[in-house]
Amino acid sequence: MKKVSPRKILGIGSPIIDISCQVTNGLLDELKIIEGSAERCSFAEQDLLLNTLVARGGKLNKFSGGSAGNAMKVLAKLIEKFGKHTGGEAYFAGVAGDDDDGKFFRSEYAASGVNLKYFSNLSAFRSDRCVAMVSSNGERSFRTSIDASLQMNLTWLERIDFSEFDIVLVEAYQLYNYEFFVRLLERISESGAKIAIDLGSAEVVKSFKNDLLKFLADGKIEIVFANNAEGTALLGGNSAQENCRLLAPKCRVAAIKDGANGSWVACGEEFLHSAACPVNVVDTTGAGDSWAGAFLFGLIEGKSLSDCADFANSIGALMVQTLGTDLDLGTISSVKI
Repeated sequence: MKKVSPRKILGIGSPIIDISCQVTNGLLDELKIIEGSAERCSFAEQDLLLNTLVARGGKLNKFSGGSAGNAMKVLAKLIEKFGKHTGGEAYFAGVAGDDDDGKFFRSEYAASGVNLKYFSNLSAFRSDRCVAMVSSNGERSFRTSIDASLQMNLTWLERIDFSEFDIVLVEAYQLYNYEFFVRLLERISESGAKIAIDLGSAEVVKSFKNDLLKFLADGKIEIVFANNAEGTALLGGNSAQENCRLLAPKCRVAAIKDGANGSWVACGEEFLHSAACPVNVVDTTGAGDSWAGAFLFGLIEGKSLSDCADFANSIGALMVQTLGTDLDLGTISSVKI
């Protein structure tokens, strides 16, 4: 596996404030929410949901989130702890409101060491917010409201110099802003940076399956991160192993995460399984994002495909033992890269 220049990685996506609350399956049934689902809703609907959760005794916890943002937050922490000698750096580009949530997001990411050169706080817009309802098995059900991130438009996009970066991680969620997504891939490709994409959710993949297959066929996307549900929605495989085999010819690096069953990764002639780390699952929020951030860290460290996957599994295991997305690396001495 070729070594990637150890310089800069940019994540670009929607800055989201995560409101996490532990729930019972009975309450999900009562609210007519399918466990593991991810849907968009209005802020009014979301406020009503939050009021209901509080009224039913739920404890709300607030975190800075978003798929690409979470990955960059973990990457920045890993660079600080393990990789300062490489000169690597994690950047995040997105738009939040200039409200309390937007200011909270900026402060959290800055404190984690993420470079926010291309991050904006805009007045007159409400920061995006996601309610993550966590079941007893750690599974999450999402209801997301968006506003400020819609200002990530073509004009805003032109201010980013993608040639600064070796890899740009893109959220498939941006497909909902289709014209922006298409131009984003064009800009990155024109700059010479490598494109990585996180498929985000099975719902996104189902909505944009044909588009995603077309983008992959174009050969511009080099790295793909997906969980098994997303892989099945896109490729129709019966297992993570099969989905990884189907994905591998479509990109340079294919990674299919399969929870407690570990992960399957492929690059060129390499195709391998990495076993999961058995842990007590508290909350799976951010697990896939942390996996992607850790895998990218392994890449910029020049590690083997196997080492990248093993390390990503270790970091993902740490994340699922934590409520929310604030990964604490203070006790990470047992994890090696």
